[in-house]
Amino acid sequence: MLFNLKGSDIPPLPLIPSFGTIGAVGLIAISALAIAFGSMLVYLTFFRNLPLAKQGVGEWVEYLRELYLGFYIMPKIKTKRAAAKRFRILSSGKIKRNHANKRHILTKKNRARLNKLKKPAYVVPADVGLVLRCLPNG
Repeated sequence: MLFNLKGSDIPPLPLIPSFGTIGAVGLIAISALAIAFGSMLVYLTFFRNLPLAKQGVGEWVEYLRELYLGFYIMPKIKTKRAAAKRFRILSSGKIKRNHANKRHILTKKNRARLNKLKKPAYVVPADVGLVLRCLPNG
């Protein structure tokens, strides 16, 4: 029954103050297509294939998904793999990182300098938010 909704059965969309990246014209066009084809497949295929961060209509898309699919789809929270390889979150809450300049051209660097580069470094407080945003699952 979810996919057999007729155009007249579609509840009116609420007023949306900001349309984000799709724009008002895009939303009206999608609504017109759904009514013309007499099913909600147009809504479902359009909104299901877009990642939430790029939709710009966020909560309205979630509202439509829940309304027409009958259940809520959690957005994926993905870790940035590049950040996961470079940073470790310690139990104290600090974020450990490695020093730069220890991969190549090591012969001209003296031993004391190389020993200092071996020790762990920590992300400065100004950058902690950026790193944590890349590592949502810790």
